[in-house]
Amino acid sequence: MLFRSPIGNEAERAHFQRRLEMTLLAVVVLQATFCFVSLGTLLAGPIERERATTIQCAGHGVVASAALLAAFALRRRARSIDALDRFDAFATMLVAWLTIGFTALPPSGEGPHMVALQIVTYVNVLRAAFVPSTAVRTFVVASAALLPLLPVTMTLRTSGGPSGSLMAVWCALSAACVGAISWVVYGLGVHSSETSRIGQYVLDAKIGQGASGAVYRATHASLRRPAAVKLLTDVSPEAADRFEREVQLTARLRHPNTISIFDYGRTTDGFFYCAMEYLEGVDLHRLVEREGPQRPSRVVHFLVQICNALEEAHAAGLVHRDIKPSNVMLVPKLGVHDAIKVLDFGLVYVALGEEEATSRAVVGTPLFMAPEVILDPSRVDGRADLYSLGVTAYYLLTGRYPLEGASAVDVCIAQIYEEPEPPSSHVSGLPRSLERLLMTCLEKSPEDRPRSAAVLAAQLRACDVGPWLESEAQERWRGDSTDAAPRDTLPAAIVTT
Repeated sequence: MLFRSPIGNEAERAHFQRRLEMTLLAVVVLQATFCFVSLGTLLAGPIERERATTIQCAGHGVVASAALLAAFALRRRARSIDALDRFDAFATMLVAWLTIGFTALPPSGEGPHMVALQIVTYVNVLRAAFVPSTAVRTFVVASAALLPLLPVTMTLRTSGGPSGSLMAVWCALSAACVGAISWVVYGLGVHSSETSRIGQYVLDAKIGQGASGAVYRATHASLRRPAAVKLLTDVSPEAADRFEREVQLTARLRHPNTISIFDYGRTTDGFFYCAMEYLEGVDLHRLVEREGPQRPSRVVHFLVQICNALEEAHAAGLVHRDIKPSNVMLVPKLGVHDAIKVLDFGLVYVALGEEEATSRAVVGTPLFMAPEVILDPSRVDGRADLYSLGVTAYYLLTGRYPLEGASAVDVCIAQIYEEPEPPSSHVSGLPRSLERLLMTCLEKSPEDRPRSAAVLAAQLRACDVGPWLESEAQERWRGDSTDAAPRDTLPAAIVTT
């Protein structure tokens, strides 16, 4: 690998070929510049230098023409990696050897071998800067390009000129310098490649940004399966450790209404990442922003699916703690156009464990927090998610939140002490059974809410809202598909108490 180009896939191969072409064109410009300089010297210089300068001018023209033909030949079709390796080495040595050859032809007291050393070094520097190559490969190719200078130096040595051994040292230093350039450039390329690849996933584009990190659309390098990769870069090591343990638990969830976790781990920089299924759709917050309040039958259709996902999580002792419209995706699936996916179990609370019992961190989004989450986070259970689901339902039906405030602290105080207005005060035509159930979910005491997500789902099905038909969902998606952009979300801010 040290003596071959560091190429691993088709994109890198195409990049390598383009860079070789750029290098050859840069050599054309370099040789053409020397040709014009020699031409100017020929026109303005002394007559005794005419023959030597003419040969130099013609030589630069020949090398420029050869490099240009090579660049055109390279552009004609895609080459294999092995062919590009050979082309790289051969073209570099051909340009260098032609340069050494024509500079050695005219007898000159100014040391033609030194002129050749400078020009070949320029060519090697261009190659090191443009062509992706390891330092060892660059050193070997540069040394082979400079090698003919040793016999030329010993053959054309003039009084006061460098000896063969001194020229060998200069050639070695020149090769070492361009090798160092490749070492730096290749190292930067490797770092860039590593930052665009996390684990087995190649990052394509950033699709979300939050206080603790970012979410990227990615592709599994081997399976070519799309995924969303969440990278946490701005959290404490303790928080990242906790997040990792919770991901291990939530990865066990298999309900079709819960987003699937594919993989997780640490980057080479020590940052935690989590790869999950990539969803194309729209979250419920954006849905309401775009369409306004939703029909009760459609809202119940959404809520039942969310309850089904929460039922599995709660049975496993996991509490989501951040149910809200932006954490619920509406995605089109085969045969089901209004399928729900619950996201961001990253704030999950292990209700059956003791480790969190001493935590004083209030985690979640204030507008959707149950009072007990604010007052005593260590005693939270699944009924806190049902409160958040009640707030979500309120927003879906009315387009507003039941309790608001000027700041996060004001909202938290309102969640503890204030009673929300019934949603019917903001919209008309809301079935009484659905409104009563929704207000029950918003009770301050967990004991006054539905006992479980399964009970709530059953009560929702019993509401007299009428059915939400697949044909209606299909019609909605037919009109809105262009605006259903894919996205993922990041954990909400942590409000400390």
